[in-house]
Amino acid sequence: MNRRCFIQTLVSAPLLSQFILGSKKTQSASEIHLVSEDPHQILPALLEELKKQGMSYGKKFSFLNSYPNEQQMMQELQKKGWIFSPLHTGSDLSISFRSLKHKIRPSFTMAREGEIWDIRSQRLLSLWKQINKEGPLSSCLTIASFRGSKHRYTGKSLSVFSQGQKIDSLALDRNKTKLYKGKEGEIAVSVNNGKAWINESSCRHKICCLTPPISYAGERIICAPNRLLVEIDRSDLVDTSIG
Repeated sequence: MNRRCFIQTLVSAPLLSQFILGSKKTQSASEIHLVSEDPHQILPALLEELKKQGMSYGKKFSFLNSYPNEQQMMQELQKKGWIFSPLHTGSDLSISFRSLKHKIRPSFTMAREGEIWDIRSQRLLSLWKQINKEGPLSSCLTIASFRGSKHRYTGKSLSVFSQGQKIDSLALDRNKTKLYKGKEGEIAVSVNNGKAWINESSCRHKICCLTPPISYAGERIICAPNRLLVEIDRSDLVDTSIG
């Protein structure tokens, strides 16, 4: 997709403020989840739109893990005035990468504090359709977490949220699979040997099922169509996975 066309489409959409977490109290829990082969083209444009919508998030960014588009992402963010920080502590934006089990159509959504903003079904629908239609298949999941992360440590329990409300808690040291009712049907969440994943889902694209298991405090997997989110309990925000 032509980058200029993408940015023009994004800027012309009067949209994100009502989905994006406007208050300062909730900004630390804001995250962007992006599936794309060219995240370095899309993420900076999304961040610029957030800024225009009045979301203040600082200027320092860091990478939580090895990132396949790291140099391109760094260059594009620095063009927008972002400052790279080699340390996770103190960064305003932490960018991490996870590899899906196989390639799918490009997609993006947002979440905060257990609640999902499926912007694909709202005013960003036309933009999402353009990316989804014109972009190449990708297994690259980019997670942009505002206010960064100070630590990565293994979690001990898992919380399940439905439409922003916590509905269950599971211990990670007890192996089990449990069914939950989502907006579009049932979802099966599995826990085994300290890791958790979505085993089955009624959603169409099943990105959540393709996402690898999570185990670190703050990691999440979400199923946007079903408005369901699972999160390893944490004291600090870490990274997130989209479904």
